[in-house]
Amino acid sequence: MLPTPYPILKNLRVIGKHVRRKEDVRLLTGRGRFTDDFSEPGQVHATMVRSTHAHALIQSIDTTQARSMSGVLGVFTGADLQELSEIPHDPLPKTQFDLKLHAPGASVGDPVFLGVHTLLPIDKARYVGEALAMVVAETQEQAFDAADAIEIDYEPLPSVTATADAANPNAPRLWDDMPDNVAIETFFGDQDATNAAFAKADHVIEMSFNIGRVTGVPMEPRSALAKHDPIAQQTTLYAGSGGVVRQKREIATVLCVEPDAIRVIAYDIGGNFGTRNRVYVEFGLAAWAAKRLGRPVKFTALRGESFISDYQGRDALIDMSLALNKAGKFLGLRASNLSNLGARCISLSPLSKGSGIITGSYSIPTAYLQSRAVYSNTPPTNAYRSSGRPEVIFAIERLVDTAAAELGMDPIALRRQNLVTPDQMPYTNAVGMVYDSGEYEAALDKAMALSDWDSFPARRDAATKRGKHLGRGLAHYVESSIGNPIEQAQIHIRHGDGSSDEIHVVIGTQPSGQGHETSFAQVAAEWLGVPVAQIRIVLGDTNIVNVGGGSHSGRSMRMASTVIVKAADALIAKGKRLAANVLEAAETDIDFAEGRFFVTGTDRGLSIFELAAAAPVSDPLSAVENNEMHTPVFPNGCHVCEVEVDPETGYLEIQRYTAIDDVGRAINPLIVDGQTHGGIAQGVGQAMWEQCVFDENGQPLSGSFMDYSMPRALHFPSFQTALHEVPSPTNPLGVKAGGEGGTTPALAVIVNAVVNALRVAGVSNLALRNLTMPLTPEKIWRAINQHSEQRKTQA
Repeated sequence: MLPTPYPILKNLRVIGKHVRRKEDVRLLTGRGRFTDDFSEPGQVHATMVRSTHAHALIQSIDTTQARSMSGVLGVFTGADLQELSEIPHDPLPKTQFDLKLHAPGASVGDPVFLGVHTLLPIDKARYVGEALAMVVAETQEQAFDAADAIEIDYEPLPSVTATADAANPNAPRLWDDMPDNVAIETFFGDQDATNAAFAKADHVIEMSFNIGRVTGVPMEPRSALAKHDPIAQQTTLYAGSGGVVRQKREIATVLCVEPDAIRVIAYDIGGNFGTRNRVYVEFGLAAWAAKRLGRPVKFTALRGESFISDYQGRDALIDMSLALNKAGKFLGLRASNLSNLGARCISLSPLSKGSGIITGSYSIPTAYLQSRAVYSNTPPTNAYRSSGRPEVIFAIERLVDTAAAELGMDPIALRRQNLVTPDQMPYTNAVGMVYDSGEYEAALDKAMALSDWDSFPARRDAATKRGKHLGRGLAHYVESSIGNPIEQAQIHIRHGDGSSDEIHVVIGTQPSGQGHETSFAQVAAEWLGVPVAQIRIVLGDTNIVNVGGGSHSGRSMRMASTVIVKAADALIAKGKRLAANVLEAAETDIDFAEGRFFVTGTDRGLSIFELAAAAPVSDPLSAVENNEMHTPVFPNGCHVCEVEVDPETGYLEIQRYTAIDDVGRAINPLIVDGQTHGGIAQGVGQAMWEQCVFDENGQPLSGSFMDYSMPRALHFPSFQTALHEVPSPTNPLGVKAGGEGGTTPALAVIVNAVVNALRVAGVSNLALRNLTMPLTPEKIWRAINQHSEQRKTQA
C-alpha cells in the first residue's frame, strides 16, 4: 500500500513556470567544467592496453620494452594490483519496492555470483576492449607508443556473445565458479492462476522479441584526473559520473582506504544516460597511480575506446503471450525476460525494473514471468535511459497491436477496454507493483487529438499518390522511478552587500544536462520566497556533499525536491526562533512570507538575508535535512508517430511525432519538454539506427561512428508535445519523473508505425512479426520485396 497521500499544492509562484535554464550561458560560452577541462601542474598521462580477444587466458604480459621507452614512468598489470580490492558494484536492487532477484534454484537473500571485477584481471580476458594493462608516461603520445610495445601471450578460448547462445547450458563458460552462464533466474506472479486464464482464453497471441544492444555515446568521453596530497593524505579524483558520493565510496573500497582519503569532483557531465552510473576501472587506476608515482595522472578515453569499453545498454530477449476472450478483454499474460549482463554483473536494474511493469499500462488480472540474466563475452551492460522499461513496453505494445491486427479488432478500442482506470488507482499489477496514479485513457485521448488522428486517412491517400506508404503507430506506456532512497539537502544563507546575497543549496544528485541548477532553484525559491537568481545549487564535490544518491532511475527531481522542501521548512522554523530573538517577540508571533520574517500584525520584520547577518556565528541560519523515500512512482503517457516508407528503397522518414506525458507535477515544463525531445531521439535511435554488433569471434563490428549510426536533428520533424499532469500522492510536490518517458514508448511507436505502413502494403503477418530493430532501409526493402516475389510466384 502507498503511504498517506500528500495534499495537492495550489497557487504556486515559481514552480510550474517556464524558467530558462541558468546554466546554459555558462555551458554555451565554453565555461563548463568537464573532467578533461582540468589539468594539474606536472600531470602525466595514462593509457590502457586492451584485450584483442573476446575470451582468452592471459599466459603472460611482457612489459620489458615498454618500461625502457622514453618518458615512461610505469607499466602496470593485474599482478601489480593484487593488494587492492574488487569494485563493489552492488548490482542487486535493494529498495523496499524493487522486485528482488536471485540465482537459479536459490532464494532472495542467498549469495549471487556477480563476477570478480578487479581493476585489471590476472586470469583471462572476457571481452574485446577489456583493460589488461596501464601505461603512465610524461605525454599521451609516449604512453601510446609504450602501449604498442607491450606483448601479451594469449591462449584463445571459445567465446559467446549472443544472448540466446549464452544461456545455452553447453555455451562457453565465462566463470569457472558457475555451472553455466545463467546468473539470475527468478519467477514472479501466479503460475496457477495464469495457466487457468490461458486455459479459458478464446485467443492467445504469442511473440518473441530481440531487443538489441546499444551504447550511450555521451558527447564527453569518460575521463579521470587524479592527484594525491601526501600532507592531507587525500587523493582527489576528477571523474564524471552519475553521483560523486557513490564513486567516493567505491573508489575507497577498491583502494582499501578510508572514505575520507578520497575526494571525488564532478561538476559538469557531458551526457550520461546510465552509461556513467557505475565506476570504471580507469578511475581507480588513475587514483592508485597518482599516489604511487607522486604525480597527477590523467586519462581520457578515445572515442574508439568508448565504443568497445563503455558500459552498454539494452540487449534482451523477451517471449510474451497474451490471453484474450472473444470481446478482447485481457485475461492473463506469460513472459520470459532474458537480460545480457556482458562479462560482469554491473547492474541488475534493467531486469528488475522491466519485470516490475511487465503488464504495461493494462489491467491484466494475472501474469507469470521468468526473469533471467546471463553472462557473455561482451562489455558489461548497465542501466540505460529508462533501464529495462522500453524493452518491456516495446514487447507488450507490439503484442497488443499484433493482437488487434490478427484478430480483426480496432487497436484503440482494444486498448481502451484494457487500460488501468483512474478509479483503480493505486493499482497493484499482477506482479505486485503498485502504480501510484494516472489517467491512462485521458492521455490516449490527448495524444489522438494532438496528432490530428481523424485526418490520417487523407494524409495516407496523399502519400499513396506520391508512391509512398504512410503508416501510423501508437504506444501507451508506464514506467517506474525508484532509485537510491537516500538524499540530503543543506541550505545555507549567504548575506553579502545586497546584490550578492545568495542561498546555497547543497544536494547529492548529479546533473548531466537535466537543468538541476534551474529546476532545483525553483523549488527552493518557491519555499523561501526569493528570486530564482538568488539560489545557487552546489553539487559535485564530496568535500562538500556528504550524502546523496546521484542521478539515475528518474529519481533526481522527486528526491531532491522532497528533501529541499524538508530542509527549507527546517530553515524557516529555525529562522522564526532566531527572528524572535532579534525582533524581541515571542516565537509563536513570528511569521514568514515572501522571503521575510516578521511579527504578525506589524510592519516589524527583516529579510532572510538580514536575519542571516544578525544570527550568531555559533548558530547560523542554515539547515541540513536527510530524507529516505522508498515508494516508487509511475510516469506514463501515450505517443503517436507517422512514418513514410519509400517502397523503392526502403527509406524511412518520420513525418509526425506526438507525445503526451504524465510526469506528475512539472517543476519546469520547459526543461521537461527538452527532456522529452532528447528521450524521443534516443529511443528512435535504437528503433531506426543504433546497434552494437559482434562477429562470430566476439569482435565488435560497430567501433566507430562509421559503423554505429546515430540520430541527427535532420531525421526528425518538430515534435508535438504536451503534459498531462496527474500529481503523485507519494511526495509533497506530486513529482513523478520526466527524464525517461520520451524514450520508453519510442521503440514501440516507431515499429508499430512501420508495421502499419507495410501491412497496408500487403506484407505478410509472419514477415511483420519478424521485423527486428534497427529498422534499416535494407530490412524494410527486403520485407516489401519478399512480399512482391511471393505475389509473383503465386501468380
